[in-house]
Amino acid sequence: MGIPPIIEAIRKARRTSIYVVGDPEQYIYSYANGVRNTNNIAMNKLRRKSLVRINDENHRSCNEVITFLNRFHTEVQQKPRGDEVTPGAVYFIADASLDNMVKLYRQSTSHLQTSARTITRFYLSYENKTFARHSERYGLQSLSNNRYQANQILTEASSLICAATGVSIRQACERYAITDLAYRKCALRLLRAVRSRAITCEVDLRDAIREQLGLTAVNETTCRIPEMLERMRDYFESQATTTNGILELHSSIHKAKGLDADSVLAVAERIAVLNRWLITEKSLRWTDSQDQCRIGFVAFSRARTIICIGCLEPVDSETLSHLRDLGVTIVP
Repeated sequence: MGIPPIIEAIRKARRTSIYVVGDPEQYIYSYANGVRNTNNIAMNKLRRKSLVRINDENHRSCNEVITFLNRFHTEVQQKPRGDEVTPGAVYFIADASLDNMVKLYRQSTSHLQTSARTITRFYLSYENKTFARHSERYGLQSLSNNRYQANQILTEASSLICAATGVSIRQACERYAITDLAYRKCALRLLRAVRSRAITCEVDLRDAIREQLGLTAVNETTCRIPEMLERMRDYFESQATTTNGILELHSSIHKAKGLDADSVLAVAERIAVLNRWLITEKSLRWTDSQDQCRIGFVAFSRARTIICIGCLEPVDSETLSHLRDLGVTIVP
């Protein structure tokens, strides 16, 4: 996972500032690419070789969560965005029973419920089976399935535009002088219209294609369009399976990478795993060839307002003391 040749050429020319998007602490795929020390990933090599601008503003999490994350961050101290006022908290649920853990997690996050929007709670663990085998009991949906369907429905929206305009994506981009990204934005706007029921039939679709997206719709009727619209409606109806305005999603930590939720319950299956998650010493974190230190960080940093941590084995007084030193509130 070295520096791509084109980036290295730009760096050596010393005529362009390099803006790095990413976070070394989120690096949890060493098993897949063979890099066993985070000093050797491309981002850190670039930082050593040239002046790289670092964005330290966190647009996801509240102050309390960011303060907790900064106790692990060995390079960048994150800052909340200027208008962030949402209060949050970090808890450790000392009860090792998963049933009680889920109950206390839900109690700790119940105040997030609002009639204005759906809130999302993540249930994360290293081993997906930790929550997957109890998903029905706790009323959890699979985050991986949810994300897969979301990717599929965006592709479906793009195909629907093709069917309504009679041209392929490439032909549409050439005809209207737009980029692939602009075309995807058109697909997203179309999805929102279907979700809000502004589009319910072929006539609505063609009107939206012309008036909202600025594209030319063909008048020929095709059986594909009603079927595609129906699949979209079915998708949005399936996504409405919330309980009192709360979307409950379970996943492995790896599959949750890059996503976020209002709150996170991160459960370690063993105390040894939990203690790896809580390591703050830079040399140990960056040379962790099994990614265990950073896996914990990835789980914690999914949260916008509340982090709850648990362990399926009882923890000792030393671990509890370390948690308190990290600013974590212990929930008996």
